Amino acid sequence: MKQVKAMNPVLITEPSTSIYNEENRRLPFCIKKIVIINAQDIIESRVENIPIDTNWVFISGENGFGKTTFLRAIAVGLCGLHNDIVSLKKGPFDYPFIGIEFINNNSNTINNLWPKDDNGFYSFKYLACYGPSRLQIQSKMSQNEVAEKSTTTYGLFNPDGILLNIESKLIEWHLENNVRLDQVKALFKAVIPNLADIIVRKNEQDDYEVLYVEQAEEDETTTFDPVPFNQLAAGFRSIIGLIGDLLIRFIRKQPHVNQLSELAGIVLIDELENHLHPKWQYQLPTLLSKVFPNIQFIAATHSVIPILGAPKNSVFLKLDRSKEKGITVERIDIDVANLLPNSILTSPIFDMDTIRPIANEDIGKLRTEDTYDEVVANDAIDKQLRELDNDPSQYPALLQE
Repeated sequence: MKQVKAMNPVLITEPSTSIYNEENRRLPFCIKKIVIINAQDIIESRVENIPIDTNWVFISGENGFGKTTFLRAIAVGLCGLHNDIVSLKKGPFDYPFIGIEFINNNSNTINNLWPKDDNGFYSFKYLACYGPSRLQIQSKMSQNEVAEKSTTTYGLFNPDGILLNIESKLIEWHLENNVRLDQVKALFKAVIPNLADIIVRKNEQDDYEVLYVEQAEEDETTTFDPVPFNQLAAGFRSIIGLIGDLLIRFIRKQPHVNQLSELAGIVLIDELENHLHPKWQYQLPTLLSKVFPNIQFIAATHSVIPILGAPKNSVFLKLDRSKEKGITVERIDIDVANLLPNSILTSPIFDMDTIRPIANEDIGKLRTEDTYDEVVANDAIDKQLRELDNDPSQYPALLQE
């Protein structure tokens, strides 16, 4: 074992100084430093000085550049599960080396994961992980299958992960007259703007069921007929499934919490934007941070829209890939608060060379208005000017003098 230790690369040797912008917003659980070596195509990547009041860490990078591998390595560094470690091996003898420094209940903790040696390793328990597929929730399948496919990290490593079903808890809380029911309903309504209500009632078969009531976007007083979960749009099901699973996991680990806003932990999400309309992508980061102010979210995305919704003090990491260096990670120090999508897309976060439409053949005809309403208004003005040019008699009398 001593010989193996001598060959191990340097991971994290001592605690680092905590960095934060607002002392009263420091998180009880959050990641400060990440070191990943020899995890699939990640030869060596290091991220340091993540502020401990950062609610969101966004990960960008082109397809195949290692965003999922990076998230999985973080999960392994926090949990240290054997099967997950094996999945990150590049070859039969190439075990990964992962170091994570994190705040754990307001105390500094360092996990250094060495091959076949987990002495002193702390398995972090306030963690939830979500892969790109988030529509499969727990149903009437065997308990063994549910247990296997709904573990903390399973969904991040496998496409058939199962989300814990919040509906069974809603029914349980309804029968108990538990205040949790109203708390969870209020939380869902805060995160899903078009959700008017969640109803728990008996159906014609005398079984309890959960129904969802949507409201019209343009008129909150107009609601639609209640529908079960499987009849909701994919975006609704994705968010309800993820948040419901998150609530169950964290409430189990923190049963003493009275208000849901007190729940704390770290959440990893791959492809945050999946199934969501741009309006929802835009709002989701801020909405989640509002209802879960003590949770740190680390999310990979291909979309500029969630970046527009990034809360203050967010951190941006970009992954790249080359033959020589493998997958590398770079922290992009950029303030997106005053940037529009065109600037963010052509920034180092996404590295687009141009946002000019491919179909455009005349750059002089490109519209540069900020909104489509302005485009329509300017077109109407241009039309009026052309009509006046063709018929000068339409000019006001003062202008004809």
